[in-house]
Amino acid sequence: MDSLTGWDVGVLIAAGYVSVVTLIRLMKACRNAVLVKLQQQVAMEQERKQVERWRAQTSEAAKRTQRN
Repeated sequence: MDSLTGWDVGVLIAAGYVSVVTLIRLMKACRNAVLVKLQQQVAMEQERKQVERWRAQTSEAAKRTQRN
């Protein structure tokens, strides 16, 4: 291989482009999966805190009624 012809350069550029586009798509898919997982964790944590607050309120109300 003495030197690269125009076709060789074109094929290398096309292969590089396909590689970069594929890598970007994979990274986007991975990022979206991580975001979905984090959103689910946040929703679960918010629900847990809400249940915790509700339990604290009901136990406080029960203590008040027992005192009276």
